[in-house]
Amino acid sequence: MRCAARCSVLSSVLAFGCKPKPASGTSAAPVASASGALAAASTSGAPSSVDHGELDTPAPSDAPKIAATVIAATVYKLADTGSRKLGYIRLGGIVDREAEPTHGRGCKGQWYHVFPMGFVCTDEATIDLETPIVRAANRRPDLDKPMPYRYGFVRATSPQYLRIPTHQEQLKSEFKLDEHLSWFEQNRSEVQKVGLGANDVPLDARGVAAPGLAAKPGFKASPQLSENELFGGQSANDPVPFWLDGGRKIPNVSGYDVPAYAYFADRVRRKTGLSFIGAFDTEDEAVTLANATEYGLAGAVWCGDAARGMALAHRIEAGQVAVNGGVMGIETPFGGYKTSGIGREKGIEALYEYTQLKTVSVTLPDHATR
Repeated sequence: MRCAARCSVLSSVLAFGCKPKPASGTSAAPVASASGALAAASTSGAPSSVDHGELDTPAPSDAPKIAATVIAATVYKLADTGSRKLGYIRLGGIVDREAEPTHGRGCKGQWYHVFPMGFVCTDEATIDLETPIVRAANRRPDLDKPMPYRYGFVRATSPQYLRIPTHQEQLKSEFKLDEHLSWFEQNRSEVQKVGLGANDVPLDARGVAAPGLAAKPGFKASPQLSENELFGGQSANDPVPFWLDGGRKIPNVSGYDVPAYAYFADRVRRKTGLSFIGAFDTEDEAVTLANATEYGLAGAVWCGDAARGMALAHRIEAGQVAVNGGVMGIETPFGGYKTSGIGREKGIEALYEYTQLKTVSVTLPDHATR
């Protein structure tokens, strides 16, 4: 099964709204927000004369950080939940803060002043950047490209899974999935075509497409990308995210309450657009691909967890499977599954090929059993 992590959060990390004050002889320009000091540049590349006031306050170069742990952590004007709301930090967003907390009202945790302005409560944020929810939500928009994420369009309802589902759970939850997958395999060459798109257009330092720009080193055009990369993966074989590996390790922060036994929270409605933040192949798909052959002489499993690698090895239809480079010695049997041969060489099992098994049945007298 291929899983694509989905995200509908598209704006910058720290969002503020303000009305720029135009300097003499200049027209007002929109303000761009960013983590840390906010800067505005004119289209000519010259420094802007727009005065942003407190929004221009730079953070110290060694400023510690704070990260949002909810969908949108509110940034207040003062350290008081009753004060004006300036904006928010999106889930996983990280911004600069003052080193020490400050006193305030309405916060069960602690208040921190953040840069360039405002205050954030740790009821909705954390200063521990290794918190699992922060690490899990660390994918930010790629502002070097016209489209900051990879996008897709849902033609039928689709479950929003809370964990990696089993194949049977998928068949139960996704309407006519087996029928669709069968059709797709038969028509893959016709329908799975990739052409050039918006993200194949190079941008300059201002994020503007201009004639004559060259692609950056290492750039791959859309037709060159793997299926996983097209679905938001960083590579063709990204591992299962740590927070899904071996079971879900982060809370559900969507606000959609579900019972503990549920494996999906809600459904994406038909004709919905989605942004993809990651894609990976699951163990079930890896095993299916490995076994999709008429041969079965040898195989290999590479896994950070040796016990998990052993469990996978038992599912692979091959005569010998090496886990993390395990070596097969002369004392270990050698032979294959399916059309890769019958019987075994080497090891004690090889001697069985030179023996003949006989079954003898006998009825014993009564006294022989006492």
